[in-house]
Amino acid sequence: MDELERRLRQALGEKYEKALSAKISMFGGLLTKEAAIRLLCKENGIDAEQKLGLGQALKSTLPFSFAAKIDRIFPVQKYRNGAGCLVRLHISDETGSAVLVLWNEQAALVQGKIAAGDTVECSGAYVKGGEIHIGRGGSIRKIQSAPLRSVSQLSAGLCNVVGVVGEIEPDYAYIDKKSGRQRKMSSFLLCESAGKKECRRVVIWSAPEGTPGIFEGDYLLLENVLFKNGELHFNFGSRMVVLSSPSEFCGRVESFLAKGDSVEMRVGKRDFLLDESSALRLLGIRAVEGAKPSTLLSIKGGYLVGKKVKIRLENDFPAELSLEKG
Repeated sequence: MDELERRLRQALGEKYEKALSAKISMFGGLLTKEAAIRLLCKENGIDAEQKLGLGQALKSTLPFSFAAKIDRIFPVQKYRNGAGCLVRLHISDETGSAVLVLWNEQAALVQGKIAAGDTVECSGAYVKGGEIHIGRGGSIRKIQSAPLRSVSQLSAGLCNVVGVVGEIEPDYAYIDKKSGRQRKMSSFLLCESAGKKECRRVVIWSAPEGTPGIFEGDYLLLENVLFKNGELHFNFGSRMVVLSSPSEFCGRVESFLAKGDSVEMRVGKRDFLLDESSALRLLGIRAVEGAKPSTLLSIKGGYLVGKKVKIRLENDFPAELSLEKG
């Protein structure tokens, strides 16, 4: 506070004492001298934010700035009306740890702009409900990136890795030895690049809510995955981000179900909802006199289940489908 007071005295000169008294009186004498000085600094264009460690920041009643490492990014939460979203990040520095909440535009940064292991610098921060938020006019920026490995650079331990999705394998049901319950394991190949043979198997034991569906050819970022015994293990503390997707992809048809006047189709790990006419066009089915569209779709769709298909997308919507070998 001595430095702030010195700078404010220098800026206001002889008006300092009068301005300070007036500011405290404005709040009925309830404003502390420290708070009054901060308010006057802000009004006079003097940067009054303290840079704090997280251990001190959680006790602060005034705006502050800080730098911290991102330990984990939790699933993005969307409002029911779809008008906005938020995401929580677990962060830490040498003085402590905290939860940082990002809203809307800032929350979108976790889709490929910032990742677990990065160090970020935030300003305009404040504490609410035991969590750190960034106020209007505040900012967050990455000041140090976490090491990011390709498939060919992997070594044992936790890591962040990027690569292209290769073959997506069928889900595997197993009995958990600890609980005795049946669980499901998913897996796919992550490759150095499209068409390259250098790949590693990714085993998904427990996917957090919000983990996206993937297709062959998707370019992925995997955070906090464990590389051991030649495989990447993805668990509840891991995160998956689709950085880009091709306009064409291959995958196995997991299900094709006609419901009323619509069709639910799952290819690989992605779901599509089609109306009857779109589904008929996609499958190249012509109307047959005396046969209901739903009957035709059930027959053709049933034949496709388990088969590998190539799909061309237009605006994320299936526009063309062809049967692949294998």
